[in-house]
Amino acid sequence: MENTFDWFVGTWTSTQSRLRTVLTGCDEWYEFPGVTRCWSVLGGAGNVDEVTFPTQGLLAVARCFIFYQCPYRIVV
Repeated sequence: MENTFDWFVGTWTSTQSRLRTVLTGCDEWYEFPGVTRCWSVLGGAGNVDEVTFPTQGLLAVARCFIFYQCPYRIVV
């Protein structure tokens, strides 16, 4: 199954920005590297994005699950 986001599959490096202190009125930003890895799931019906931040002193991971016109019925 092809979808609009097939171009995103792979591994990417990026520069992230974050406020030095949050919720304090601070407007000072700092930058750090990020590594994004994206792969297809369910035969191309969706993608999983995983972003890691290797220089932040811990393994921080952000994941995003995106599904496109999912033909599966989920019963809870």
